[in-house]
Amino acid sequence: MKKISTIFLLLIFLNQTALANQGYIITSDENSYRQTKTTSINNLPYGNYLKFYNINTGEIDAQYIYLKGSDENIFMKSLSKEEKEDYKYVKKIQKLIMKDKWDEVFALYPNYFPAYLQYYSKCKSDEKYTEAIRVLNKIRNFDLKGQIFSAKVINKSFADLYYKSGQYSNALEYLKMYDNSNDDEITFSIANCYYNLGSYNQAINYLNRLKNKNYNSKELIYDCYMRLKNFKLANQYAKELLKEKYSYENLMRVQAMEENDASKLSYCYHARELAIQEKDIRAVNQIIADLEQKKLDKSVSKISQFVKVPKWNDYAKQIPSNVTLNEICAKQDEFFKLANTYISEYKGQDLVNSFSSLNQEFTNYIQAKQNQYYQELQLRAQQALLEQQERENALRQQMIYEQQVQNYMNRQYYYMSRPYPYYYRHHHPMMVDFW
Repeated sequence: MKKISTIFLLLIFLNQTALANQGYIITSDENSYRQTKTTSINNLPYGNYLKFYNINTGEIDAQYIYLKGSDENIFMKSLSKEEKEDYKYVKKIQKLIMKDKWDEVFALYPNYFPAYLQYYSKCKSDEKYTEAIRVLNKIRNFDLKGQIFSAKVINKSFADLYYKSGQYSNALEYLKMYDNSNDDEITFSIANCYYNLGSYNQAINYLNRLKNKNYNSKELIYDCYMRLKNFKLANQYAKELLKEKYSYENLMRVQAMEENDASKLSYCYHARELAIQEKDIRAVNQIIADLEQKKLDKSVSKISQFVKVPKWNDYAKQIPSNVTLNEICAKQDEFFKLANTYISEYKGQDLVNSFSSLNQEFTNYIQAKQNQYYQELQLRAQQALLEQQERENALRQQMIYEQQVQNYMNRQYYYMSRPYPYYYRHHHPMMVDFW
């Protein structure tokens, strides 16, 4: 259906000479085709060939309208003799483009405007921004009067390329042309440039100009305040981000700003539940351990009698690598839960005894895990030795087999190289008498 629509529009376009004289081009709009009137394009290099392309005037791109088989035959019948020649010419160039023979294209057709549009799009897609900037300059020079692409589209494209290539000052030069446009997209882009240049207050000023602050803009404001070490306002925006997106990252942002340890712990436990990456789980679990240990130490410090405080990190650093991260988290939670329970339920010697029991329990746990780990190492070493022996046996068998084959071949060569074969020498009467 899409091919039929394309052919139909092309037929309308090419059969109406008045439209061609006025310079109509075919553009894309939400997967459908439409005709957009422009000023005359006759003075553009190869401008009359644009009718065979779908031009995206907002993104600077040209998609060749590819036809084949019966569709192409129907289309060709509708063309004049001159238009057929144009179509064949375009098709020849597109064959080179489809093979990525860009050097050949620009050597043979140095001013072919549609090729520059396609090459520009490819450079952007391949993240070759320096080359894309060079090509965009060519496109601007070809279309100096803005017959195809508006000055704003060109300038925004330059800004985008300079930004993506890390040339933020150059990007700002183009974006600042539209400083007073009240365009949130441009305002946000300017703020991003200032942020990357380290001008955080300037970035905040532009972000506050936004008519509608979305998640990304609030996240950038948060980052700016963090860089400026304004933790009060950073925490305010961290909580706004958490309301919009309940995630590990936002929970960790809020906990980092909290002054109350109980609140920090609560955010950390929730963050650990949402964490997916192992490094994130380990990071937040260590924060939990430090906060829980701090709380435990504080509780013990209030006791007048001397009590040795159990230290989770003393055990954590002894845990062998065969213990899963989930098990480590579970054992850590168990350790602090038991310690806090003992403090709330016992006093004096009973508390001392309960802590001793806790220490012994986790000492036994660590010992058991280490023994298991060493046994696994021994089993792996034995398995590796067996596998090595099997490889060596297989190699010896192969060498024996190869030697047997070689011996057989040598015997065959020896017998066949004698004046008479072995059989005749031993079984033919005349050969026996002769020998």
